[in-house]
Amino acid sequence: MRRELSGLSVFVPGHALATGYANGAHGSYSNIACLSPKGAPQWWAQIRAGQQAAFEMQARIQALLVDHVLPFRARYAVSDAALDKAMAAAGSWSSIRARLLWPCSSVPDEDIPPLATAARAAFPGWF
Repeated sequence: MRRELSGLSVFVPGHALATGYANGAHGSYSNIACLSPKGAPQWWAQIRAGQQAAFEMQARIQALLVDHVLPFRARYAVSDAALDKAMAAAGSWSSIRARLLWPCSSVPDEDIPPLATAARAAFPGWF
């Protein structure tokens, strides 16, 4: 990115921020901040400091997505916005619920507690 897009701000998905930043990205549209507004800046500090732990965290984030978040897309035919709302509801950092307004499909409420449990197990310091 640095070579081909110098002078442009390139943003990557939140779950790819460590490798994106290492390759010249300037930031992300952070689905990770949806999950944990506390954890996202902690991870960003690791990334900016060039810590190996940032790449290990990225692997854990991507595993959570593959195992617990992305299956909702196939199961319920939901959008990325619905996945972000589900992550925010699972993060429990506000009174937000997973439900999107009609006509959008949402992740059902009963799927949020298992996602919350998985997120807290993967990232205990974020909550």
